[in-house]
Amino acid sequence: MKDAPESLSRSPESLSAGPQSLSRRPENPSRSSESLSPTTAGPSRRTSHLARVGWGLAVVLPLVFLGVFFAYPVATLVGRGFTSGGTLDLGGVAEVLGSDRTWRVVGHTLLQASLGTVIAVALAIPGAHVLYRRTFPGRRALRALVAVPFVLPSVVVGVAFRALLAPSGPLGFLGWDRTLPAIVAALVFFNYGLVVRMVGTVWERLDPRAEEAARALGASPCVPRSPSPSPRSCPPSPRRPPWSSSSARRRSPSSSSSAGRATPPSRSRSGCRPRSSSTCAPHRC
Repeated sequence: MKDAPESLSRSPESLSAGPQSLSRRPENPSRSSESLSPTTAGPSRRTSHLARVGWGLAVVLPLVFLGVFFAYPVATLVGRGFTSGGTLDLGGVAEVLGSDRTWRVVGHTLLQASLGTVIAVALAIPGAHVLYRRTFPGRRALRALVAVPFVLPSVVVGVAFRALLAPSGPLGFLGWDRTLPAIVAALVFFNYGLVVRMVGTVWERLDPRAEEAARALGASPCVPRSPSPSPRSCPPSPRRPPWSSSSARRRSPSSSSSAGRATPPSRSRSGCRPRSSSTCAPHRC
């Protein structure tokens, strides 16, 4: 009978020891995680270090290349132009700017660039319409062929034109060797594919439903294609040359203004005014 109270008195100790044993069990996972954390942290640190090294090389190597092969030669040439005998001499600047030959060269450059741009745009607008607004077999091949002149080296094009326009060449009878028409023809050859691609890609993204709505309201087939200003054909982009954006603005199909000219200023059956025909569905008009 005396042992029973002892067992009962010991039972609280066993009960008190039980939670301690339970409280000690979660220590093992933490120890295991602590033991595994160095192994998992090692590869992550290595990858982050390699990534930093890679990004550093990706930034430094191009800068070194540009500095050695571009910035240094250009700076050397500019420095020689402003120095004489190792000292700074700005008298040559006034002499060059005051020479008649300098301004003749500048005027000749602006003249040939302007003529080449105007002729290239005039010839490329119909080509862009055919290659990007019409569907026919072989259209992709013609697009690729038109873009070839723009990617050719300028030296190759110059030699080719010289061979064609030389007195002994196939086009020597024209007498264009080393003349302004020869330079303008070479510029047109370069810029034609560029203008066709830039204007054609803008026309290709235009929604044809506006033109269809203009025709449904009474516009003739030629009016929607007439040269009229439209902000849809000239998306804002500061990098686009002004001549390409202006050509796209002149030749874009705009039904909002053409439908207004082709129809009287009255409401249509769908309840929309002709001047805002682009907002009406074609099947409603």
